[in-house]
Amino acid sequence: MFAFLRGVVAAKTLEHIHLDVNGVGYELRVPDSVHRRLTPDQTVTLLTYCHIREDAFQIFGFLREEEKSLFLMLLSINGVGPKVALSFLSTLTPAEFGQAIL
Repeated sequence: MFAFLRGVVAAKTLEHIHLDVNGVGYELRVPDSVHRRLTPDQTVTLLTYCHIREDAFQIFGFLREEEKSLFLMLLSINGVGPKVALSFLSTLTPAEFGQAIL
């Protein structure tokens, strides 16, 4: 749906960031490593994944393609949803995850 969003970090909460893209505020869930690196008023481009369900529309954001690719790979595992995949990325970098698998 959205390949990326480029905008200014308007706010950070414990679980989300709010990204102002030309006056439209998007709420994105991001891994902890991304959350720590972003600061309010910072201009950033986030690669995105949209998760749409009957009762929810969530956008997940990533700074690097490796993070997004690992997220998508984890989603392809039966029983792993976006929240679990995001928690993996919040715990391990893609390189650390690869080492753990080996």
